[in-house]
Amino acid sequence: MRRKMKIATLFAAVIILSGCALNRGELAIEAPAAANPETGQPVRIVDVVDKRVFAINPPNPSTPSLKNDEINDPSITKRAIARKRGGFGQALGDILLPEGETVEQLTVSALATALKEKGYRVVTEGDPAYATALPLSANINQFWAWFTPGFWAVKLEYRAGLELTGDWPLDGSSQTVGGTSKWSGVAATTAAWRELMNDGLSNLVLNLKATLRPAAKS
Repeated sequence: MRRKMKIATLFAAVIILSGCALNRGELAIEAPAAANPETGQPVRIVDVVDKRVFAINPPNPSTPSLKNDEINDPSITKRAIARKRGGFGQALGDILLPEGETVEQLTVSALATALKEKGYRVVTEGDPAYATALPLSANINQFWAWFTPGFWAVKLEYRAGLELTGDWPLDGSSQTVGGTSKWSGVAATTAAWRELMNDGLSNLVLNLKATLRPAAKS
């Protein structure tokens, strides 16, 4: 038992010292992208709103939280994507997107990519078809990654949940779509967090594509 405690203590110290886990970190995520079809039903994404609820010291690490309890500051919460933890699961530093980037922007990119890959032409202001394009909106109810410690491997998990609002061209009645990803390894490095988030966004795109009807010819 004493040997296990020593191993756990050493493991916790390695996590903290190797990953700057006590501090706030920034992580640049590669936004999903796809070529816009030259033809196809025109659509426009008019509103994507971050509706996530942050808490101070939540019991579950999958609940968004922040190191400095800035849960009512949109300039921080809109960039927040994850929380680091120690070897015993204690909450440590958080992870934000770089200044000027938001979870809403990443979500718009994921939605637009799924639509384009399904044959829809995503238009923006200035396009002749913008006024008559099908308007689409979404609420972000979940978009978070978290850390789970372990003796021999640590685990990272990401989960997204969107509520699609407006007249989306869905192949079914469900107005919700999500994305998930998992990672495990010896240490939660910056590369590991980035891989987790990129895989999660790819899964979100894949799941949204599965819910969409093919675009009508224009």
